[in-house]
Amino acid sequence: MRRRLLIVLFAAGLAALAAFAVPLLYTTSAERTDRFVSRRNADMNRFAELAMTGSDQLEPEVDAHADLYGDAVTVVDAAGRPLVRRGDLGGQAAAEVDLAIDAALRNQRQASVPDIRPWSAGRVVFARPVGDGVEVSGAVVLLSSQRQAASDVGRVWGHVLLGVLAFAVLFATVMLVLVRWVLRPITQLEHGLRAVGEGVLAAHVPPRQGPSEVRTLLASFNRMSAAVAESARRQRALIDDTSHQLRNPLMAMRLRMDMLDGWLPDGARDTYTSMVTEAGRLQVLLDGMRALAVADAAATELAARPPRPRATRARRCGNASSSGGPPR
Repeated sequence: MRRRLLIVLFAAGLAALAAFAVPLLYTTSAERTDRFVSRRNADMNRFAELAMTGSDQLEPEVDAHADLYGDAVTVVDAAGRPLVRRGDLGGQAAAEVDLAIDAALRNQRQASVPDIRPWSAGRVVFARPVGDGVEVSGAVVLLSSQRQAASDVGRVWGHVLLGVLAFAVLFATVMLVLVRWVLRPITQLEHGLRAVGEGVLAAHVPPRQGPSEVRTLLASFNRMSAAVAESARRQRALIDDTSHQLRNPLMAMRLRMDMLDGWLPDGARDTYTSMVTEAGRLQVLLDGMRALAVADAAATELAARPPRPRATRARRCGNASSSGGPPR
């Protein structure tokens, strides 16, 4: 019962923790991804505005962004010729950068960035057109690494998982204590019932353990056990007293019957023999009642006696065999 109860409670606790932790992990990942994307989009909007107005602040702004985030940035005109270029835009991402420039010059909408996970790697390409929404005069492309964002997500996930683990340990400890508090009196009640079934009278269990309902049950068992013990004691006392009270009159009657043996007429001999036989049967019945009371008391005392440890019995048997005789 304890194992089944613990399995059910632990399963329910783990389900509750998972229902809390999993959405929290996904929410933190989505929030960090949104912050990552919004910052890059804000910088690209700034670069596009400066490029459209032909401001001299474009190159310093791009340099500041590249120094702060380590991103690669390029701003091209309508023909695809670079106006400003900072960072490494070649390598494996070159083809993806070219596709992003072509899509931005055609004023196509950029695909959304998937949520960043702790294991996310590589760089993300951001692109947007330069223009007023009707005429495109260029494009801004930004190649940004996910490493820092993935590190932030991993750190938050680690804190969440550590908190979940600590709460799981606390929950398991509380459940173990609670289950032990509830089931320990039930186990003691089982032992008490088994003792009563084996003949131990007045078997009691501690009545001040567990919930109030269990304490009431334990108190009821103690009252029942005491009532059974008192009933058995009265029954033995009744049998003992009855056999003792009937023994003296029976002995007196047998003595008088023996004295009448030589004075009976011939016609009363059969009646006298029948009386002697019935008196003998009554004597046997009283002796049996007396023996039953003594045997019942001895059996109860033997059942109430704690069993002898097996190691002690084996040691005594070994001593007896080494001494050449049975133990005395």
